Amino acid sequence: MQATLLLAVFSAGTLFATESMYVSVCNLGGLPESTVARAKAETEAAFRSAEVRIEWKGCNEDPAATPWFTLRLRTDEPPKMAGSSSLDAMGRAFVTVSGEGYLADAYYQAIRELASQHQADAGDLLGYVMAHELGHLLLGPGHVPGGVMRAKWSLDELTALRQQRLQFNPSQRAQIRRGLTSKAEAQEAASRAEK
Repeated sequence: MQATLLLAVFSAGTLFATESMYVSVCNLGGLPESTVARAKAETEAAFRSAEVRIEWKGCNEDPAATPWFTLRLRTDEPPKMAGSSSLDAMGRAFVTVSGEGYLADAYYQAIRELASQHQADAGDLLGYVMAHELGHLLLGPGHVPGGVMRAKWSLDELTALRQQRLQFNPSQRAQIRRGLTSKAEAQEAASRAEK
């Protein structure tokens, strides 16, 4: 009985500790839905370690909920090439110096090329590029030596990706959760002010 009660209390605490974010995916490149679904699952796995739940929305849905971000999946050339394993070649988040932003692009052509070089799944890699770019929208510009927010991915990161071990570090997880909480509180305050 005590174990059941303890489990229920712990589960409720964990349930309420989860932050949510809303992400609109615009499949501008016409990628197969199976690839997009796989990418979404990998993006969710990366954010699960930060106790963040993603609610996926369509491209044309009204961004009434917050925090709301838009990811555009593209098949055209990326704006700059910094090397085939550079995340600058695979994605771009549009953020200000202070870290504000809501829009990011993922370039499937570059993602597919890197995946092919290392016999990785392009849908899985797309998911982690999406997680990386969403990370910039939540954490601001800049990279760290390891994990999802690394500037360049080597075979080690692709191996970690295959094993779903590529995550945000503990301080990034805390910063992501604080950022989501503050964005949600700001939206709620703005909604109350409008009434």
